[in-house]
Amino acid sequence: IKMGKLSLEEIANCVPSLYMENNMPKKAVKPFITYSEQLNVLTQKKQLIISDLSYAEGKLHDIGYYSLIDGYKDIFYNPMTRTYEKGTNFTDIAALYEFDENRHTKPIRTPNIVMLYIRETHMVMYHYG
Repeated sequence: IKMGKLSLEEIANCVPSLYMENNMPKKAVKPFITYSEQLNVLTQKKQLIISDLSYAEGKLHDIGYYSLIDGYKDIFYNPMTRTYEKGTNFTDIAALYEFDENRHTKPIRTPNIVMLYIRETHMVMYHYG
């Protein structure tokens, strides 16, 4: 066993995943998998219930795996077992995503409706009182 400092090249030969390029660790590149394969991983390995594969594939296409699955899995996912809680459905995650998207992008109309109701009630009481 050689004692002393190792060069970056020697370290890279021992542990390829830690190879440093420009003083930054090189990330492992995940292989490309199709939407169908992504859904298969979610159902088989992660135990997510997907009752409508066409709907789920469309959502992955429109939103993307990372934004939809990684972005909203935390409340449904058990990191210890690396599976979803029993009974979790793909539509649960998609509904949470849609709710959050609408919350950020659409104006809140409830206060306007409440104010209209109060104004109308006040007018009726004033006139017919």
